[in-house]
Amino acid sequence: SGSLQATPDGNRLVLRIAGLGIPLEEELRDSLKPGMQQVWNNVQPQGVADLDVEIAHVSGDDKFTVNLQARPRSETTSIKPNCFPYRLERLQGLLTYRDGHVTLEHFRGEHGNTRVSSEGQCDFFPDGSWRLTLDALDVERLSVDRELSSVLPGRLRKAISEINPSGPIHLHGTFVLGQSGRPGDPLATQWNLLVGFQQASVDFGLRLDNLNGDVRLVGQCDGDRFSTRGELDIVSGMYKDFQVTQITGPLWIDDERIL
Repeated sequence: SGSLQATPDGNRLVLRIAGLGIPLEEELRDSLKPGMQQVWNNVQPQGVADLDVEIAHVSGDDKFTVNLQARPRSETTSIKPNCFPYRLERLQGLLTYRDGHVTLEHFRGEHGNTRVSSEGQCDFFPDGSWRLTLDALDVERLSVDRELSSVLPGRLRKAISEINPSGPIHLHGTFVLGQSGRPGDPLATQWNLLVGFQQASVDFGLRLDNLNGDVRLVGQCDGDRFSTRGELDIVSGMYKDFQVTQITGPLWIDDERIL
């Protein structure tokens, strides 16, 4: 449907397009702007979505205004990001695009027993760079197992292997992902996360079991270097047959050491 209306600035044309069961395939990707195509290639969406698009144009203006809303059909839709090839399935939520800005509302996804939810926004800039921010990120029952370790960046994977954690964890906080417009530049990530755990264990030469508490982690990774600072707040844990309580204090992890 659409309309054409005379305005002081010129004739204004508005087209509204509704699509049900649109396949998330290359033909749809190729209709997007280069910045969004790059994100599409990084995220690798699959499945089917319902789309509502509004296109507006004023005669004499070189620009079109495009508003898009997409709702994935949860039983079919999944993503598997290149930077973190950990497939999320049964996606839910609302994606809104307007003039280079994307908003994510009520995003939900699953990976086995792991549940992920978040709000977020992504901005695309004229130089080809983009920045995705996930706010109120909540990850439940995340298992630090071989599958998860295999998809982590090399420097981060090495740091995790040195700690050798086990047991499900809960993540809550903010995660930022971005890339410059220069070809070959790595993805850059930042995070501010509260990591909660129950009955977990770590083994970095000193093995601690039955850990209950959390740790705040604030850090970044630019592809070559990884670092994060943290604050421990562990209520209790076991060392051999001895219980240790109130383990608190600062923490530092990078690609060379753990302090």
